[in-house]
Amino acid sequence: MIAIRIISIIILGILSGDCPEGYQEYLAIDNNECFNNSNNNCYFISDLNVLNDLLDNNCLDFDQNGIYNTIECEVDRDCNEDGFIWPIEICSQVWQDGRLLELDCSESELIGDIPYSIGNLDQLMALNMNSNYIEGAIPSSIGNLNQLRWLDLGNNMLSSQIPFQITNLINLEHLHLRNNNLSGSIPLEIDNLENLRYLNLMYNNITGEIPANISNIEYLYYLLLGSNQLSGSIPNQITNLFFLKELGLWGNNLTGEIPSDISNLINLEYLYLGDNELTGTVPEEITNLYSLKVLGLENNNIEGNIPINIGDMTTLEIIWLYGNLLTGEIPSSIGNLNNLIELNLYENQLAGWIPLSIESLSNLELLWVGRNLLSGIVPQYISYLSSYSVYDNYFCPPYPSSTVIGYQDTSNCIEYVQGNVNNDSVLDIFDIIMGVGLILSEANLTNYQSWSLDLDGDGGHDISDILYLVQLIMYYQ
Repeated sequence: MIAIRIISIIILGILSGDCPEGYQEYLAIDNNECFNNSNNNCYFISDLNVLNDLLDNNCLDFDQNGIYNTIECEVDRDCNEDGFIWPIEICSQVWQDGRLLELDCSESELIGDIPYSIGNLDQLMALNMNSNYIEGAIPSSIGNLNQLRWLDLGNNMLSSQIPFQITNLINLEHLHLRNNNLSGSIPLEIDNLENLRYLNLMYNNITGEIPANISNIEYLYYLLLGSNQLSGSIPNQITNLFFLKELGLWGNNLTGEIPSDISNLINLEYLYLGDNELTGTVPEEITNLYSLKVLGLENNNIEGNIPINIGDMTTLEIIWLYGNLLTGEIPSSIGNLNNLIELNLYENQLAGWIPLSIESLSNLELLWVGRNLLSGIVPQYISYLSSYSVYDNYFCPPYPSSTVIGYQDTSNCIEYVQGNVNNDSVLDIFDIIMGVGLILSEANLTNYQSWSLDLDGDGGHDISDILYLVQLIMYYQ
């Protein structure tokens, strides 16, 4: 074993004879895939020093021989299985012509801080240290990495402020700092990152306002600032981010109204503004977001009506409007949203009936309308949903079988009988006459008429319903 270790050190050790000044040579013995350096065994010493600093954070040289064996290190990255951790083995690396281009340390169980020397990797294009146990501040030297395209430091224990030097990374396309303990404000020079496509600062303790000049990052696709302590209003300038696909500002202390110019974001697919202190109404212009899949405005102080044309947003899959002050009726146009999976209107002040048009939504799994002022009949189809809530309203019997209705205020209820189209409490020929008339005239039916006349439960009104009505009257005679 001792002989093998000595041979490994000699073969993998520093052999400077064939390398230019400023470079060191490492030769792989068994597995060339461990050391991706474009078939070049010379490595830039300054780059190696940074990797050694990472090793120093995660290893302890018990025997003080200047070389770390696997027992001395927290990291398990003995790629060539020689019993030692060399600087060119820590994390996953990509080299070219002796320079480090990519360093992927994600999920490597790294501890300690990010070494200040990281700024010496002036050819680095991608740095990923996601999901480790790294703590301390992001070193200001990171602003020296002017070739960087990709920076991911998410899911660690980083603290202090985001260094303003990070805005020197003018070639950066991806910045991911999610789920740390970062504080302070978003750097005012954020618009220097003119090539940024993805910005994720979620789950931190960032304060201050959203810089209006963030709208200068023309090709930003994802702006994710949720679960921080941001204050102030949503800058109207954000609506200039034409290419934006996801806007995540939920879980902050934002105030003011939703900008009416939000309709400019025609490529937006995900809108998360919930859990703030927003006021005003749901702007009618929001219904022009024809690519939107998720509309999240929950737990704010938004009042007024749900836009009547919400049914034009046919790509919608999720509507979260719960925990607001919405009034009026649920628009029947919601029945046009054939892709809808979740409709959550819980805890508002909505009145009227649940539109029967919702029954046609074959993909619907969740319908929460509890704690409103809704009345009329609870539709039978809710019993087939994965999740529903109708309690604390004014719904009247008869209630669907096999459903949990919960408390209802029935003090003003009248007796509803299906088939009693004219609502005179008697099933007779007059209901047939009125039913035929409504069908032939193609009139706009009231909620009650629509429910009472749909005797076959198919959501439509035709001769089949009249035949059922005739049989029902004959049964009651």
